[in-house]
Amino acid sequence: MTSKTDFFPKLDTSAVCDLMEQYISARKKLLLLCHVNPDGDTVGSAFAMQKLYSMLGGYARCACISDTPGYLKFLLLEQDSLIYTPNMENDFDAIWTIDVASPMQLGQLSFLADRVSLSIDHHENCTLFSPYYLDGKASATGELIFHIYNEWIQRKKITSNPTICRCIYAAISADTGSFQYSNTTPETFQIAAILLKTIQNDPNGEDTASIARRLHGCRTIEEMQAQKLVIERLQLACNGKLAYTCVSASLPEENGLSDFDFGGMVDIPRSVSGVLVGLAIKENKSNKGTFKISARSNCDIDVASILSSFGGGGHKRAAGATITAENCRKAAEKMIAAFTPAIQSYQKENEYETKR
Repeated sequence: MTSKTDFFPKLDTSAVCDLMEQYISARKKLLLLCHVNPDGDTVGSAFAMQKLYSMLGGYARCACISDTPGYLKFLLLEQDSLIYTPNMENDFDAIWTIDVASPMQLGQLSFLADRVSLSIDHHENCTLFSPYYLDGKASATGELIFHIYNEWIQRKKITSNPTICRCIYAAISADTGSFQYSNTTPETFQIAAILLKTIQNDPNGEDTASIARRLHGCRTIEEMQAQKLVIERLQLACNGKLAYTCVSASLPEENGLSDFDFGGMVDIPRSVSGVLVGLAIKENKSNKGTFKISARSNCDIDVASILSSFGGGGHKRAAGATITAENCRKAAEKMIAAFTPAIQSYQKENEYETKR
């Protein structure tokens, strides 16, 4: 039986670097696409790759259908904006995606999936759509970018670069919750240590403490107002083991806020004491009745597997999907029904632990 991986070749680090070398020799311009609603991993990884490609003598540009959240704009380097402009792909010879788990994650740029010549990603639960460089055990796509960067150093084509290191460090810090999440591995810390050494030796840029504060400890008044609204809508189910919050399409505008202000809202339900699974349910203002689901697990419940039945995916403990429902209440009911069996099963198998 043919598996989906048979349709596309898998590249290793060396093969990716060889491909980059071929591109640069042929003077190919490279377009790097980030996923919709960009986070620190996709932005940091993409701009690290852009800078690396430039150092090697090539030209690359990063793009996304969504604008960049304010707290990530320090990663944009020479670009003023990440926003895709119509038909800009026609100015490039090759397209790569960075941290994109499926064509759906490209949003309105999903039509470009067939033109992608390489996908660099770390999502175990993904939909392959091009040749790929993938490691589902990596904490972030930033780890894969580090291996590419380090390979070029080993080939003696470049020397350590603090700008690239900052972007990679930010990517990894973002996806590990500043090294708090369970996806953090010994290799993650080893990579971080190498990056830290280069960053510390450069007095002309931000240090790792400043990067961590930008990513995790600095919020605008608007973002804090959004958090208040999210907390006010916090609900519990499954005897307090499932926490969720739902934001309607009209709520941001009614309160003078933007969708960006509600980024990271899933961290609120998942942080409730005793909760096994936290869910953020957010209605799409441009397509009412469509809800983006973000799920986070505080245990071994596989949220990616559960959301795969809705066409979603991601990691065992962090995943997302898009569903349709009449309203927030109906969307929540659909998610409660989907997650309840897994929560009940986990409680039964771990009776002592769940009573703590």
